[in-house]
Amino acid sequence: MGIKRSIYEVLKVFSGKFKLEVLDWMWSNRASLPETALHFDISAPSTIWSWEKKYNEKGVEALFNRSCKHYYLFRDGEEKNERG
Repeated sequence: MGIKRSIYEVLKVFSGKFKLEVLDWMWSNRASLPETALHFDISAPSTIWSWEKKYNEKGVEALFNRSCKHYYLFRDGEEKNERG
């Protein structure tokens, strides 16, 4: 038998180029956060809000910051990084 892991949620990591494309589309179409999230199949409109906030506060370079870690949240509430 193999190891059973019941992953509840995997956090997606989006490229800076994609983030900028999403924001440009939203601004040029005067779309709301939910409309933009739907258009780009992003589950949480608040994700786009955080990108816009970073852009407004720190500039376009902030969208390309790759300092995030990949975490997996298991049903037992324990977080583990991608190495286990």
